[in-house]
Amino acid sequence: MSLLKPQRIEDFIITLLAQGSLKNTELLAEIQHLRPHTTKQAVYAALRQMKAREEIVIYRGTAALNLTWLNQLGSFVDQVKQAYTGSGTVKDTLTSLAPGDRITYRFQDPIKTDIFWTHVLYLLIDQDQTSEPVYLYNPHEWFLFVRNQNETEFIRNITMRGKQFLLLAGNNQPLDRYAKKYFDGNMSQYYPLDKPRFKNNNYYLNVVGHILIEVWLDKKVANAIDDFYRDTAVWGVEAEGKLLTILQQKRRVRITISHNQKKAEAYKKFCRKFFYFPKIIKK
Repeated sequence: MSLLKPQRIEDFIITLLAQGSLKNTELLAEIQHLRPHTTKQAVYAALRQMKAREEIVIYRGTAALNLTWLNQLGSFVDQVKQAYTGSGTVKDTLTSLAPGDRITYRFQDPIKTDIFWTHVLYLLIDQDQTSEPVYLYNPHEWFLFVRNQNETEFIRNITMRGKQFLLLAGNNQPLDRYAKKYFDGNMSQYYPLDKPRFKNNNYYLNVVGHILIEVWLDKKVANAIDDFYRDTAVWGVEAEGKLLTILQQKRRVRITISHNQKKAEAYKKFCRKFFYFPKIIKK
């Protein structure tokens, strides 16, 4: 959510309700004032979706933030704070990773994990002063579908620094191929493999320099994602709802960050056959 600079209707709803409950009509008027040309239908659709996700409650035409959801969000924030302050900040930990070192974090669902995951990637890229590409492997690139704004901004940020963003997808279903539209084919490149690179369908890998970010989703969630991609040929509102339902399940996710030059270079070597490297990119 972009609460500091709201853009989506949902962001405006949360920002306004953070100050107290509001009648739906008052909420509509405020949003239309802050976000001109927003339709009544769009606002009420967003309210219905947020109510279904239990982020808000609506009683007799008045909307309020769901305290249960706020408490869960608070628990997540506390967990991340502990990761930052328990034994030194995440930034300090990453900076001090020596060859062979590793650290593991655990989270409760894939979408919340992605918030922390992206933050770690930003920190690693900040400390990597080379022009070497960032290499990624996802069994499916679902991030661009359910967290499009976050993911496209992340790709743009990396490429603006002069780094290529190179992503291999482990499958070649219709939606795997559809994700290619978000890449420019030069600084950001994407290639869906006909056969997965890794045996486990719940394994994700990012490589920045000699640092690996390895992520393991819950196996049941990974299987459900595979089923969704096998059964879904067209992206749309219905497909988005199904995928979000899968990804919002409360299932554990494990992230391991390690300094492993041998494994990092082996993956980069495998990737290079699928991508184009301008002469300015130094490998």
